[in-house]
Amino acid sequence: MNVTVGDVYRWERNFTEDEVLQFGEMSGDQGRHHVERDQRGRLMVQGLITASIATKIGGI
Repeated sequence: MNVTVGDVYRWERNFTEDEVLQFGEMSGDQGRHHVERDQRGRLMVQGLITASIATKIGGI
């Protein structure tokens, strides 16, 4: 893969509730905001699982 200045790579992904809960169990990151829904019914995805997106971009 040739990368040049100005190249833009984009990858989008939606994490499921199951993935968030399973990652919390595996990693121990069980903060309330990851296991209890907010007022709008959402869970916050753990930062480390979102960091995995970079591995997809790097593997293009």
